[in-house]
Amino acid sequence: MLAQVGYMLSAGLYDAYLPDLVTPHQVGKLSGWGWGLGYLGGLACFVLTLSLTRPGLEPEHLPLFRLTFWVVAGFYLVVALPALLWLPRASPQPLTWPQTRRLIRQAYGQVFTTLRHWRQHASLFQFLAGYYLLSDAIVTLNAFIAIYLSTVFGLGVGQILQLSVLFNLVSVVSTIGWGSVSDRTSPHRLLQSLLGLWVAVILVMAFSTHPQTPILIALLTGLVFGPTQSLCRGWFAKLVPPAQAGELFGFHALVSRVSAIFGPLLFGSISSSTGNQRLAVLSLLLFVAGGSWILWRVARAGESRLRS
Repeated sequence: MLAQVGYMLSAGLYDAYLPDLVTPHQVGKLSGWGWGLGYLGGLACFVLTLSLTRPGLEPEHLPLFRLTFWVVAGFYLVVALPALLWLPRASPQPLTWPQTRRLIRQAYGQVFTTLRHWRQHASLFQFLAGYYLLSDAIVTLNAFIAIYLSTVFGLGVGQILQLSVLFNLVSVVSTIGWGSVSDRTSPHRLLQSLLGLWVAVILVMAFSTHPQTPILIALLTGLVFGPTQSLCRGWFAKLVPPAQAGELFGFHALVSRVSAIFGPLLFGSISSSTGNQRLAVLSLLLFVAGGSWILWRVARAGESRLRS
């Protein structure tokens, strides 16, 4: 729980650096590299902990399994050190407790001011609504895909782990590649292309019965998961006023976490009531279509402002 809270709080601050580190014409590339290397880090953790998890989860092996958390925590610390040491930051100023309280009040006051005057940032909040729906699809698949593969195709833990490695390898390449391309065209146009792949993923999961379908699912999800999130982050970085990057990326991080509620709830309800996970997968089309439509409206409004 503490690790999740710490990660959630740090993610918004980390993402808020994007507009400060590069020009708007390089944001997509940096976002893609960041997300792609994240998948590479996941693979590294998998390799580092493989010998600890391979014996299984029997009671006599639990000490080894618990050790994996320490290995992952150590890896996280090592890869986070460059950011902690070298990212630009303001000179630290020692604060008294009254100053700290005043700073906290000012911060929350600014958040409530932004919410009260949300119409001044209408395109940003519309973007977050669209991103919320896309995140619902992503989070839901993340939560249920292992159960789906086990239930529908009868895959064991070892086979699912092999597909996870394939997914991460594809994600590294696709996320970096799509991010680099996004700086040379509209992020929205690339997201529209990804929409076609999203529909393909969902339809394959809902209808395909071929024995090799799990491999195709791993390949397709690797092509869309990372790029969708990376492109949305880069696009959002181009929309936010630099002076409010930290605050608005906090909303962005909050939306990412809140999306873990409705999508999995709908998927689980359909699956448990019908006993059909393929039918539950089709519900994800609602999130993908709704999110894409809202983001299309954001892009269209932006193009109208440029023409005027």
